[in-house]
Amino acid sequence: MVPTKVEHVPLASEADAFLQAWRAHPESDPPSEADCKVRLKEIAKEIEETGLYTHKPRELEFGARLAWKNSNRCIGRHLWRSLEVRDYRLVHTDSNREGQTIEALTSHVNNAYRDGKIKSIISVFAPRTPGQPDPIRMANHQLIRQEDREGIVAHDGARAPDRVAEAHGLILADVGNFPAGHCRAAHGLERVGL
Repeated sequence: MVPTKVEHVPLASEADAFLQAWRAHPESDPPSEADCKVRLKEIAKEIEETGLYTHKPRELEFGARLAWKNSNRCIGRHLWRSLEVRDYRLVHTDSNREGQTIEALTSHVNNAYRDGKIKSIISVFAPRTPGQPDPIRMANHQLIRQEDREGIVAHDGARAPDRVAEAHGLILADVGNFPAGHCRAAHGLERVGL
């Protein structure tokens, strides 16, 4: 369902508030006031045409960092300025989307771990579009999970299946048998459907 014009007003207002929040963080190299005005006109036009708008790469980077900064439950949020944001929103358009996705996830895990010298990284893939199939769908909400004797336990304690039974779109499933206490990582991912 495409939002009505009445629903567009809050989205445009939120975009304005977002840009103003960015301007309130001069250390993040925000756009000028004039650039913000131009961008808000572009956003309003895109919202009018599609009901949505897409962040530009710099907006995505600042938005991800600000979200981490404002995440009260995260102990590492004070490092928000150093978060590396990887933009993979167009990987689903590649003819080898599954290979590109697996490469992106593997790179994410390897570069974030760096032999124990942890680096904060977020990889952003395309969002859902109303009325469209997911561009890329991952069966697990985490790339790495801790395994106990009875199976995988997610960070919130919820059980996750070892295999994905149903394939819809591109699904990456966490597979393999590791001893208790080991982590399953991106190199253990297997394509199970297109």
